[in-house]
Amino acid sequence: MTPSDGEYGSLRNNQWTGLVGDVLTGRAHLIVAFLSRTFTRSQVIDYSSVLLKFSYRMFARPPARTTPSWYSYTRPFSQALWGVLALCLLVFALIFYCLGHWYSTSQQEGNTETLRSEERKRSGEREERKRSGEREEIKEGTERIGRRTEVVPEKYTYKLWRKDSLLLIWAAITQQGWPYTPDVGLMRAVFWIIYVLGMVVVTAYSATLVSFLTVAGDDLPFDSLMDLQRIKSHRLGILKGSVLEEYFKNPNFRDYWQALIEPHPDTLASSYSELRYNAEQDPSYVYVGSYEIQRLDPLGACTFKSARQQLLYNDGSLGWPRGSPYVQLFDHYINKFRENGLLRKLMTVWYPKPYSCPSDSVIPLGFTQVFTAFIILGMGTLFSLLFLTIERIVPSRTQPNT
Repeated sequence: MTPSDGEYGSLRNNQWTGLVGDVLTGRAHLIVAFLSRTFTRSQVIDYSSVLLKFSYRMFARPPARTTPSWYSYTRPFSQALWGVLALCLLVFALIFYCLGHWYSTSQQEGNTETLRSEERKRSGEREERKRSGEREEIKEGTERIGRRTEVVPEKYTYKLWRKDSLLLIWAAITQQGWPYTPDVGLMRAVFWIIYVLGMVVVTAYSATLVSFLTVAGDDLPFDSLMDLQRIKSHRLGILKGSVLEEYFKNPNFRDYWQALIEPHPDTLASSYSELRYNAEQDPSYVYVGSYEIQRLDPLGACTFKSARQQLLYNDGSLGWPRGSPYVQLFDHYINKFRENGLLRKLMTVWYPKPYSCPSDSVIPLGFTQVFTAFIILGMGTLFSLLFLTIERIVPSRTQPNT
């Protein structure tokens, strides 16, 4: 027989309800169920040896899967990390600019000193030629003009490094490279540091971006009772008259009872079917159930997700009124079955297997995942056409007069 109120049994108004109440009043002689052990029940009930161990977790329907949006390409990194990367870009660009400016200034000073020394040398040669009677003025003038118009070798392009320092650092971070290699060891060291940093950043960004675009997350927004209490938008349903009612009325968990269960009219359910129905209709409804039992069908295994926190572990046993002579007899055979492995075999053969849900967390990459890239491409094309039109319409101020 099953209890009229559908409860396992709890002490309410000095009266026992459910299975425990039926046994104590004589309506039943034995509780054949995985009856959890509690202190108050143990005062009136004798338990058999443990038949099954199980755990309790929180279950809820996960929120709707998020669809890619316009900011999908910024989600892989947090705002703080984006800020750090922007700061690194500016700082290293400034360092490269200062190095380019310093080497460019040193190069100009060196060229000026070289020209001065050559001029002094040529002056000495002219004086000597005058004293010796040699006249080669035309030749000397040609040499002087040629030497003064000497150009710096193309490889010493420090001005270019200084001018394009920000673009150069951006190219290094984004792994685009640069057509020229710095000619000075110090500038090479800075460039390669940025390049290695960029390689790590781009690799991490690419891997995270792929997961954001192709893997649909369905995790619960909470992991523990503390998280649930902090959110304040959820309520917690439990089975009325079960071990959970005594668990949450314990002084250590009384705060959760008062915040998540007591204020709501639908949080004390008479069956797991009622709990599941409420959770299926409302994503903010969370219920507590046995993890091993809830995962035996598609509804509990696939529709609902469990939080990571294990609320409690408990032992399932048979139950008799306290002082019953049948307890020792049943314990003898239960322990005998356990010792010879028969109890384990019975559980393996007859206990249902957890339901295996089809994996659909990976979604194919489509236009909705990459539309942000097309928007950026389109905006860049429009800006390019706009600037091209302005250049064609507006005359250049630097155009020489003819």
